[in-house]
Amino acid sequence: MPPAAAALQVAIRVVVALILLTAAWSKARRMHAFVAAVRNYRLFPERLATPLATLLPAVEALAGGALLASPFDQQGAVLAQILFLLFALAMAVNLARGRRTIDCGCDLSGHGQPLSWRLVGRNFGLVALLAFTLVPAPPVEPLVWVAAAASAALAFCLYLALHQLWSVAAPRPVGASGVR
Repeated sequence: MPPAAAALQVAIRVVVALILLTAAWSKARRMHAFVAAVRNYRLFPERLATPLATLLPAVEALAGGALLASPFDQQGAVLAQILFLLFALAMAVNLARGRRTIDCGCDLSGHGQPLSWRLVGRNFGLVALLAFTLVPAPPVEPLVWVAAAASAALAFCLYLALHQLWSVAAPRPVGASGVR
């Protein structure tokens, strides 16, 4: 694998780590709203909503941190892929049920964002990007790592801007008291 591809792997790991760490922080800060979002998915018995909602940000933070830690980056990538696949599956099940107006639970702005196939596609896209990071690559020089991480930070800012535009353009999701 050429050095540029190895640098791209670093950039992908950093941007996905930033997504996961920010999502974990956002969910932990607004735990009550996130519990309601998990409950609204109606995939688990009601009594499991709070423990599951409490566990998810910790697992997201673990995956994000592992993506940044050299000896654990591949385990972090696999854990992140599992999370994104589970999130996509949960969204797809509810979309197939016709439940498009519930909060996805993934909005970083706190405004709420309804489920959509675009969000399912985003999660599959992140899984595919992470698959690329599992291909063995040569070590990256420290200066190249810093440049790749800086590029990833810029890509993350663009991701946040796009995410914000999506959440503002989308209709408000139904909250915990108005489940459809």
